[in-house]
Amino acid sequence: MISNSTVVGVVGSGAMGAGIAQVAVQAGHTVLLHDRSAQAVTNAIDDITERLRRSSKKGRFDATTCEGMIKRLKPAGSLDNLRDCGLIIEAIIEDETTKCDLFRSLEEICRNDVILATNTSSLLIESIANILARPERLAGMHFFNPAPIMPLVEIVSGLATAPEVSEALFATASSWKKTPVHVTSSPGFIVNRVARPFYGVALSLLDEGNADPATYDAVIRQSGLFRMGPFELIDLIGMDVNFAVSQSIFAAFSGAPRYRPSHTQRTYVNANYLGKKTGRGFFDYTDGASLPQVRTEAAVPSGNAVAPPSSVFSSHTQAQEGVVLPSGGLLAMTDGRTATERVANLNRAIILFDLTLDFNQAERIAITTSRNCPDNFLAEVIGLFQSLGKDVSIVADTPGLIVMRTVTRLANEAAIVVEQGVANEPSVDTAMMNGVNYPLGPMAWARQLGWVVVADVLDNIENFYRDGSHCVAPFIRRAAWEERSKVI
Repeated sequence: MISNSTVVGVVGSGAMGAGIAQVAVQAGHTVLLHDRSAQAVTNAIDDITERLRRSSKKGRFDATTCEGMIKRLKPAGSLDNLRDCGLIIEAIIEDETTKCDLFRSLEEICRNDVILATNTSSLLIESIANILARPERLAGMHFFNPAPIMPLVEIVSGLATAPEVSEALFATASSWKKTPVHVTSSPGFIVNRVARPFYGVALSLLDEGNADPATYDAVIRQSGLFRMGPFELIDLIGMDVNFAVSQSIFAAFSGAPRYRPSHTQRTYVNANYLGKKTGRGFFDYTDGASLPQVRTEAAVPSGNAVAPPSSVFSSHTQAQEGVVLPSGGLLAMTDGRTATERVANLNRAIILFDLTLDFNQAERIAITTSRNCPDNFLAEVIGLFQSLGKDVSIVADTPGLIVMRTVTRLANEAAIVVEQGVANEPSVDTAMMNGVNYPLGPMAWARQLGWVVVADVLDNIENFYRDGSHCVAPFIRRAAWEERSKVI
């Protein structure tokens, strides 16, 4: 671990650099903040000072401690001022050439035992380290915005990174009251890679004309219990930023179908509909704009409701098999097939419902119907869920619906990350829960569902599209085989 007496240099005084500087100074370090613009450094120090004093007034630390932090935060007028730093964290523009030029200069200026860390979110560590005389001293230290609040830090090791360097950064992040995870250098690391399906599934359904953004987000939040839906989150991040990351990951993995960017999102970017920062994205943020309407079915007469059949909610496998209700229709949880496909094998109407993280906590249920579903069967099912205190949204008859398709895709990507050695299973779940506030880690969620369920859902969706976007990861395939063998 880097001791508190170590001077920390931060290069880049934008939102991320200033946030990292604040984290380090709160942990007891003297911090030297550098930027090409002296005024940017001044502004950043003023902002940090204001935040620290505001925190002090809220009782997070006393006034004496606060003023001590402020005194330890100092401007560095030139890179030469960073000469005696033991750790330097870069948080500048996400451009490989610019970062390489910076680290080349730092290596010439600083002492041989300095640890150099890049906050890159997308560049491979090797692409920067290979220009250094001492590549073993460089690693990734990827914070999440806002750095003083978000707990996760991805500690990224390149091929040449010395183990003691990555361990020192891991221990340092822990001492800074962060939640670090070890990651092997790979496009997107953990979070930006594993999170792709969260956006990708939503955007694919939008491209197909099957997604109403407001209803989709409501289902993800109120059924899947995610903090935010993908459409509102993209608007918050920035349409252009999210699209650029998608393009980068797609290119880095040689155009793998599961990373294919959305043509609809490209259209929004071209139209400068970039989300909250431009006042318009998937939703309208201009003054006086009406709130987006979530599709919610009207209450049905209580006489249409039936007593909830316990078997349909007792296990995921039983739920997918379904139960025949008094009207003669089959109610079942999605297994990745559409209702229309399933009805072709049965002589009865079918209504499918979506996955929930916790049925008791879920406030909304998404359902879909087979073609020509009788009105009395639909009313029966809507009434059933409403009697259980759930809002009901009817969505398009698309493979896997919304939450099930999202969760299985997230689990599939997480499994690929694990089997490729990018990170271990606990680190993946920790990263997704602490980096993007997922309600449950994707690997833990897959284990809760059961590997057989995950594999079968993905196979059924892939059988519908046949484009390689839902191919089951070998990790999951093997786990499903093992799970099946235990039943036999």
